[in-house]
Amino acid sequence: MEWMLHESGAERAAYTALTALALFLAVIWLCSCEALRSYERAADGSIVYFDQISDAAKVEARRKIADGLDRGFKVYELGVGDEIEIFFRIERKPTSKEYVVSVADKLRIESLNDPENSRTVQVRPDGRISLPLIGPVTAAGQTADALARQLQERYSSVLTAPQITVLVTESHSPLDDFIDMIGPPSKGRSIVLKVLPDGTVTLPLLPPLQATGRTVPNLQNEIDVKYFALGLDVSVSLIPRVRRAGAAVVIGEVGKPGRIEFERPATVLMAVGQAVSSDGLIWDFKLRQGVMFHDGSELTADDIVYSFQRLLAIGKAPSAPFLPILKPDSVTVQGRYSVRFQLDKP
Repeated sequence: MEWMLHESGAERAAYTALTALALFLAVIWLCSCEALRSYERAADGSIVYFDQISDAAKVEARRKIADGLDRGFKVYELGVGDEIEIFFRIERKPTSKEYVVSVADKLRIESLNDPENSRTVQVRPDGRISLPLIGPVTAAGQTADALARQLQERYSSVLTAPQITVLVTESHSPLDDFIDMIGPPSKGRSIVLKVLPDGTVTLPLLPPLQATGRTVPNLQNEIDVKYFALGLDVSVSLIPRVRRAGAAVVIGEVGKPGRIEFERPATVLMAVGQAVSSDGLIWDFKLRQGVMFHDGSELTADDIVYSFQRLLAIGKAPSAPFLPILKPDSVTVQGRYSVRFQLDKP
């Protein structure tokens, strides 16, 4: 009995140690989870955790990102070698006009007073159908009712009081032909095109369209207009996929956002330099708000301008890279957090 009591005490001690270890590990896990939370440091130096941001603030942040991406999309100009994917949206809308028979349509010719002579025929490539007793009859270009009247008139010379109706059992409209060209929805109604060396792209049923030097929305609008002119309920969406080597897109607070061409390898800074202004001489910089000096005062454009003007006025070694292209009075304040550099040459 005494031995069993001693063993029970040892078990309790082991259980207590395991419980303490589990609590210790749980605390460590919770601390690590806290450290892995995503956050951003605000302009005033405070930390904002993403999981504490309101839904409205998240929506606004997404909107700003989308606006920025959309701005780059709208100013980008296509060039030779660019690849774009074109998505087709097809809507089958009823028309006010009566359907006109076309080549390859299938027609059911019903003879009400002579059912044995009823038959299904297909419109030949020459636009005609062949029927017994009366031979070839032109069907393409007529409505079903007009064709029925013509057949009834033709058969009246060989039959007594013929009563004929025409039903279109399978139609082939221009829209059907277009769908056959681009494929069924299961294959994805899109095609990938590359801007050809002559600067054009070619789409189904359309003549070559000029693409180089045009923005994506501009080309997209022309394609929609062209298809509408053909009587097709087709609209398109254009997405740039691959840019030609030697080109980049610069967007944001620059004087000339859009496509930048290079004839040799270039850095990001060189790309930004070409997009700064039409002549590459004006550089505007926006300062991040909330940057503080050790004495607690905020960094502003005045501080940047003073530092650069003093550096250029002294003319010592640290200013050597700037002296050939920048004068002290060419660094100016544009706002509390905005500084402009007016270069003498690019």
